[in-house]
Amino acid sequence: MQVGLYNRSLPTLGGGERYSLSLAEHLSRTHQVTFISHEAVTADAVRERLALDVSRVTFLVFPSCAARDLERMTARFDCFINASYQRFFPARAGLNILMVYFPSPPTPGLLPAAKQRTARLLKRIFMVPTLNNCSATLTNGGGHLTLKTLPALSLDLPGAGSDYSFSFQIASGHPALHRVTAYLNDQPLREIDLAPEGAFTTCEITVPRKTSPGPRVLVLASEAGSPEPEGHPAALVLKDPHIRHPGQALFRRLPDNPFPGWKNRLLRIPAEEPPVQACIDTYQAIWTISDYSRRWVEEYWQRPSEIINPPVAVRQFHPGEKGPKILSVGRFFPGLHNKKHALLIAAFQKMVDQGLSGWELHLAGGTRAERPHRRYLEKLAARSRGYPIFFHPDLPHPDLVALYSASSIYWHACGYGENPRRHPDKFEHFGITTVEGMASGCVPVVFGRGGQGEIVDHERNGFLWYDLRELLRYTWLIIRDPSRRLRLAEQASRDSRRFDSSRFRARVSELGAAVGL
Repeated sequence: MQVGLYNRSLPTLGGGERYSLSLAEHLSRTHQVTFISHEAVTADAVRERLALDVSRVTFLVFPSCAARDLERMTARFDCFINASYQRFFPARAGLNILMVYFPSPPTPGLLPAAKQRTARLLKRIFMVPTLNNCSATLTNGGGHLTLKTLPALSLDLPGAGSDYSFSFQIASGHPALHRVTAYLNDQPLREIDLAPEGAFTTCEITVPRKTSPGPRVLVLASEAGSPEPEGHPAALVLKDPHIRHPGQALFRRLPDNPFPGWKNRLLRIPAEEPPVQACIDTYQAIWTISDYSRRWVEEYWQRPSEIINPPVAVRQFHPGEKGPKILSVGRFFPGLHNKKHALLIAAFQKMVDQGLSGWELHLAGGTRAERPHRRYLEKLAARSRGYPIFFHPDLPHPDLVALYSASSIYWHACGYGENPRRHPDKFEHFGITTVEGMASGCVPVVFGRGGQGEIVDHERNGFLWYDLRELLRYTWLIIRDPSRRLRLAEQASRDSRRFDSSRFRARVSELGAAVGL
């Protein structure tokens, strides 16, 4: 069977990506599996970071990520699995499975809805096109917007009551790329010869007035035979795209302050999206990662779902010679579902100030190259100066295993300070790294809401805390009582086997057979 599996965040190689790649690894034993994302990631990188063998999996880079383009892409597969975090779009394979880490509400809240309406109103007033390429990189040089993308660029152009001109400068970012074709709603407009050595060519396309409903999709594609990109390492560079219209002229003159980057964000906001419930109804089966997520699927969507706990290669982890180390593992990124590194740093600093001596706090996790992510890590490092706090960004898997083995306590704080009814998505949905810590003989001391309570049995194999006083109290307790720490660590190691990869594979096979996969 031809199986397509989609995850838009593949390059982060975080917990959700480990889950979806484990699905791909297992299914590739009996099916032809294609893993779809928007940036290239190699099988070697997956093996190095996550210790997964995906050599049988084909990786497809698919630049265009508008919902309608993704929907069209799914039709080529016998079975399609959407395993991307809160990225919902209709699917048209013979069998469609939605892999849910955590569901989103069927309708946005008042504030998000107001933001969406305001953004779409601004797009209409200022005649702002919509960029459909997740893989594109936006830069602002000399006040001009530059898009660096894979060898196809997709834009939704606004409708108007009369013809207008869309102008841009285009260049090849790869020596093998010499020509692109411009399509409007799949109809070829013109071929564009690209100048040698990355020089820019100025182009102007006349867009006829809108006479029918639906989007006006402009695609610049290197494949002259088809407007749908297949994805390869070549690149297009588009500079200074603009529409000759009074609204757009005013938009270009507006300052980027007081909200830096707002123009770029407006460019990415789709003019319209299908309702979440309509998307979900195209999937025949829903799989969730925990009972916590399952309960919210039922509350939000009134749909049943089956639980497949994430796989943990517990046999790869083992207790080593333990040192006075507290470890926390989680991606370094600001914003939604943040791992609360700053809180853990402050808690450890307080313990040191109270007299803790000889102990270290180690923070490990993946990073991204974008400036907000770099600044987040830089700020954490700055506030940690003067204390025995160590950072391990993008640690290779063998080194991470060694760090787990040498650590005595595992901390986790995701979700602390969040409202469990208003923002249930900001809590840990399961807790893969907690299981890894337990398998390594670390005593888990983790925030008790979300999916962590399905892993940690309070006072039997670790501790669940709900405020900072409890975090400190339980940590002091096991630091001061080594014999109790040893008993808890041994029980934690035994209990981690409930989430072994072999059980994950058996569960996937069981549920797959039930739906005809």
